[in-house]
Amino acid sequence: MSQQFDFTSAGAEFDDSGFFTQSDAGNAFVDSLLEFTAYGDGYNAFTDVQQNAEEEWEDEVDEGNVFFNQAFEPTFEQQSDFEDNLATTSPSPSLASPTPSASASASEALSDDSAISLSNSLDDVGAIILNNSLCAPLATLTTANYTPDPSVLTAVPEATPDPTAIYDPLTTLHFRTSANAKAHRRRARLPPKSQALDVARVKHYGRDYWVRRIYNAMIDIRYITDGDSSIHRARFTQTRAFHALDLEATAHHIFDEAIAVHERGWIRPTVYHKKVVRGKLIDLSENSLEMRLSRICLCLQQKKSSVDDAIRGGVTLALLCDNPEARSFTKASNDVGNKKRGMRLKETSTKEKAKKKAQVAQAHQQDAKVQVEGVPRAHDVREQVGVREE
Repeated sequence: MSQQFDFTSAGAEFDDSGFFTQSDAGNAFVDSLLEFTAYGDGYNAFTDVQQNAEEEWEDEVDEGNVFFNQAFEPTFEQQSDFEDNLATTSPSPSLASPTPSASASASEALSDDSAISLSNSLDDVGAIILNNSLCAPLATLTTANYTPDPSVLTAVPEATPDPTAIYDPLTTLHFRTSANAKAHRRRARLPPKSQALDVARVKHYGRDYWVRRIYNAMIDIRYITDGDSSIHRARFTQTRAFHALDLEATAHHIFDEAIAVHERGWIRPTVYHKKVVRGKLIDLSENSLEMRLSRICLCLQQKKSSVDDAIRGGVTLALLCDNPEARSFTKASNDVGNKKRGMRLKETSTKEKAKKKAQVAQAHQQDAKVQVEGVPRAHDVREQVGVREE
């Protein structure tokens, strides 16, 4: 039940039948109750009552304020059939604040945070149809009966299992969740290099120093060994291809991966790991995290292709941190191979150009010879067939 108010104490007079008495004060009070204002029907009546209470009974101002606040305080009524509570702030329902109800249109019922946003231009019927079309299939769809959209399967059908493949086709999933699959991917395949004694000290106190040093090594262009035509070289010598914050974040990643070599071990497939037990490619940082970080900085300073490996992350970053010596040798070997391949391409191009020049020279020699009458010259033949001289 809504709260009842004491109109008599507010200045209204009633007769025995419950109607207002026909006094001047009562008529004024009735008119003010029926008067329409922007704040609601009867708003002036309550403000007048409050003002009169303040003027005539100064010692009862607090009671008038209480009545005024109660008259315009939102009230809630419990409706049947578990309907929503409706908040009203004035005697007129048309001036009450709009609240969601069962009669609200479908376009209004959808919230701004829903999966799809409907504009107000949609009529109620269109909004209901669209809403049902989106929600109806989800009621019966399960992981067991899911299939892609038929139009997608028509455009790109699923291939049948290859009987000649060396791996068995997958019919039943072993990992039921993404978390289980991630745990499998990140398990240690090779033990950590736990001989280093400075891991705890560097881990807790050395991040700021090493991140700054790694970042400066990445942007250093004084000792670059990459080829002159290398895109990795150009990204640090000609144009600023990377954002500075991306490079700094990569430096943090390198620092964490270097620590993981001594704490976690190798978590990538072992086919990518290169085990070196002797020679110049042996890991010089087995017993020191600081030495590992120093050798990584040297590799980043000289070979900008290693910076690209670090930014890409994944296996290439893991190889860099696991053995900086082997990774540096690989990059140097790639640079030598790329240089030789470029020279071969240049030589091939030069030979082709020389061959074409020889053909043109031979054609000019034929033009210079005296030809038998009636036999067109080679120059005329080239013009007829549209051959362009170089």
